[in-house]
Amino acid sequence: AAGDVAAAKAVSQRAIDLVETASAKDPADARLRFELAIAYATIGDVVSAHAGPSTQLTEAGDDRSTWYRRSLEVLNELRASGRRAGGPLDDDEPQLIATIEQKLAPRR
Repeated sequence: AAGDVAAAKAVSQRAIDLVETASAKDPADARLRFELAIAYATIGDVVSAHAGPSTQLTEAGDDRSTWYRRSLEVLNELRASGRRAGGPLDDDEPQLIATIEQKLAPRR
């Protein structure tokens, strides 16, 4: 929001590093996996904000679409595995999936 994309990307990457490490130590923890999905989507948002609203997402090779796709992979893995933790995870997951899918959809 402050316009410091480099700092925002660095903080987002640090969050990803921390959650990936924690999740690797406890891969059954659905909450950590959900937080990882949020972190992936957040860095996608940071890159998108830097690129500007009129820039289209492209297929593989586009940093934004890569982060959004990683987020969806984690969310879909959680949904398929049945390891959802209940509470806020169940309430937030469908909306987060819909939001990310909308960001990946081609603009008209």
